[in-house]
Amino acid sequence: MPWNRKRYPVNWTSEIRPQVLARAGNCCEGSDATGAFSMSLIVTIMPLHTMSEANASQREHWGSKHRRHKGQRAVTYFTLRDVLGCVSPVQAPMTITLTRIAPRALDEGDNLAASLKACRDGVADYLCGHYGQGQDRQPGLHWRYAQRQGYAPRVYGVEIVFNETRTWTAGDT
Repeated sequence: MPWNRKRYPVNWTSEIRPQVLARAGNCCEGSDATGAFSMSLIVTIMPLHTMSEANASQREHWGSKHRRHKGQRAVTYFTLRDVLGCVSPVQAPMTITLTRIAPRALDEGDNLAASLKACRDGVADYLCGHYGQGQDRQPGLHWRYAQRQGYAPRVYGVEIVFNETRTWTAGDT
């Protein structure tokens, strides 16, 4: 795996992750006046170390970059498959928010999106149903990026939130 478990507290999976999931509620957040129903589902926080690809790629061997991207994409795909099952429970149209968790913020213009590209490809693979075959430019998929600091120094991760939007009428159940 591309992340080092020794850098995270021993209670990461037993206490911290469940607290984050409880905070999100994993439930419906309601609907607006237009009848668009929005369901927010936080999937997971994966302890991945993402970095600015725009600056690092100039000083890094292409093989090292390829191994890191392949590892991040695989971890994202297989984590989503383990958490949500083999078939995606969410369907387009949806907004997918990828949040980078790190001690320092990146430039939101291009560095943030570039650092999360491999994770974005892993999410697209999961929605497609096959590793390595996903297309992140499918109609109905809207991607957003955010970043925040971790709960302790030198803690890195990626949080994935699916916001599924459906339009319904009074006769729908």
